[in-house]
Amino acid sequence: MKIGIDLDNTIINYAEVLKSVAQSLNIIDKSWSGSKEELKLFLKTKEHGRYLWERVQGLAYGKFIFEASLFPGVFRFLWLCKKRQIEVHVISHKTILGHHDPEHFLLREQAKKFLTAKEILKKGSPDSLITSLTFCNTREQKLEIIKSKNLDYFIDDLDEIINHPNFPQSTQKILFAQNTVSKNLKSRTIASWQDLQTLLIPNYKIS
Repeated sequence: MKIGIDLDNTIINYAEVLKSVAQSLNIIDKSWSGSKEELKLFLKTKEHGRYLWERVQGLAYGKFIFEASLFPGVFRFLWLCKKRQIEVHVISHKTILGHHDPEHFLLREQAKKFLTAKEILKKGSPDSLITSLTFCNTREQKLEIIKSKNLDYFIDDLDEIINHPNFPQSTQKILFAQNTVSKNLKSRTIASWQDLQTLLIPNYKIS
């Protein structure tokens, strides 16, 4: 089996760091609470809302990425894939630099450092829990990479990726979404990594 997985907001959970960054910039007050999507929608109602969201996102994905976390169950899922000799290809549409970041943190390098710190990525080592990590400049390039990998499954938090017209028909699509379901009835929605493990690696026993 070959599985492809998106990185941001699928493996890495930025919900708390996004809120923390927005509070530190005095964009929201300390009492604000909500999901990543709710924060995005809230900021976009403000003057220069797109700029504010991109500024917060750039800092969260760059300078403050180590305040982010893995979604619960991610590490175990990847470990089980390793034990089962299931290939896992992480494919991410990520810019090189964060939007409106005066310190110019390299987002891709920060992501690699984060995954290394979490013992998911071990460059050049057979102990790495993922088979490959690919960063793409555009959404179209990401879809091309997904197709080129001949994946059995691809998991992403963005409905517009898994239900894009150019998404390969031979790959089963799974939307990772905790608060919504896919608009496409042909797509499966899972709300947690535990659910994904049950779906793709059922009844696993350590030999």
